[in-house]
Amino acid sequence: RNVLAAHASGCTFCLLTDARRPELIETWYAVMKCVRPIDLRLRCKVLTWQELATALPRGLRVFLSEKYGITDVADRAGG
Repeated sequence: RNVLAAHASGCTFCLLTDARRPELIETWYAVMKCVRPIDLRLRCKVLTWQELATALPRGLRVFLSEKYGITDVADRAGG
């Protein structure tokens, strides 16, 4: 439904998900395979909380880590 709403309004759609749930990302790509208009497919994105965490201020990163166990990609790689 959200992809259809993005199409109807000419907007971009971004799925924000947890990298610890690879089945959700796989399902997203299964949906994307069914999207025929190329311009709509290009306006659909996927982003994980872990990727987003790399760009967030320290206080918000700490909150995500303490509340949800979400650490950024660099933290998980030991960097």
